[in-house]
Amino acid sequence: MSRYKDSDCVGCETCANCGRRWGYMVYVCDECGDETTDIDEIHEIDGKDYCESCFTKNVGSEEE
Repeated sequence: MSRYKDSDCVGCETCANCGRRWGYMVYVCDECGDETTDIDEIHEIDGKDYCESCFTKNVGSEEE
């Protein structure tokens, strides 16, 4: 399960409270390494995260 917290803060000398410092989760596909911030694009199976294409490739039509 590959996930990490990131932000878009650039470390300004004086913080202008632009909102970039607030973090967000980044989800990484454990098979291909693609990253997304949309949790709806990630499928978790047996503790591993998969993007839509890797999920389809590995699971196929088992869920249907």
